[in-house]
Amino acid sequence: MGTTPVMPRPWPTEPRQSADVATRMAWYAAVARWAPSKHNTQPWRFVLGQDTLEIWADPMRLLTATDPHRREVTISCGAAVETACVAARAHGYELDVTPQPGGPGGPLARLAEVGP
Repeated sequence: MGTTPVMPRPWPTEPRQSADVATRMAWYAAVARWAPSKHNTQPWRFVLGQDTLEIWADPMRLLTATDPHRREVTISCGAAVETACVAARAHGYELDVTPQPGGPGGPLARLAEVGP
């Protein structure tokens, strides 16, 4: 008789209200990875700073044949940004979103908490 497989917890455990900014940013990234994307490619990379979260397009997940201008990648990464913002709001915080903070070759967005 086989054992029942353990199913992974699909949603990350919410941090305590007393958690520091870095812990909350990590949680926002963990939630944002559940955002919708074209063909479920999840074409994003999250880079955690001390008090920021950057969303980058992952070049390994680009669909160059069907998205040669990276429009769909940008939309998918935007969905991840929005999902992080919704998670922050649900936790009682507001995120400031800076689009393309490093220009066209940098991250697509940088998120920072602006307060409860």
